[in-house]
Order: sequence, then C-alpha cells, then structure tokens
Amino acid sequence: MQDQDPSNYYSFREDKNANTRRSANDICQQELKNAVCMTLLEKCKMKKEDLIKATIRTMGYARSSNVLTSAVERGLKYGRKTGEIG
Repeated sequence: MQDQDPSNYYSFREDKNANTRRSANDICQQELKNAVCMTLLEKCKMKKEDLIKATIRTMGYARSSNVLTSAVERGLKYGRKTGEIG
C-alpha cells in the first residue's frame, strides 16, 4: 500500500503456512528487524548465530537456509543502524 510507511511498521508476519509463505527476499528490513527484536524480547541475549536461528523460527520457518540467514542479518543490521538493537 502506498499509504504505509515501513519505518512505522512495528510488527512482522509469521509465515507458518507453506502455501502462502513469502520468499525471504520479499520481506522488508523493517519487518525482519521487528522479528529480531521480538526474538530478543522472548529469549534475551544470545550469540549472533543462535539469534539468527531463533528469529527464523519466530518468523514461522521450520528450517534455516542461506537466504533466510541473510535476510535476518539484514534485519539485524538495520536494527543496529536505527539504534533499536544494541
């Protein structure tokens, strides 16, 4: 939608249904950042590799892949840039 500002988006969509699951490349960095933040709220501090895997599960994916890992890293980088992730 044209009237939505991604910087004001504070949620993320769980992609549990394989039939409607989006490609990781189609998920915006703000939504990825939100999933990382939610994972940190639920799990607290953890190693980067563990955070990435946990975030992938938070988003509803049963398995990790290089594409999902890169996507979560993009969200993590964006969160650090905005100061929302330390």
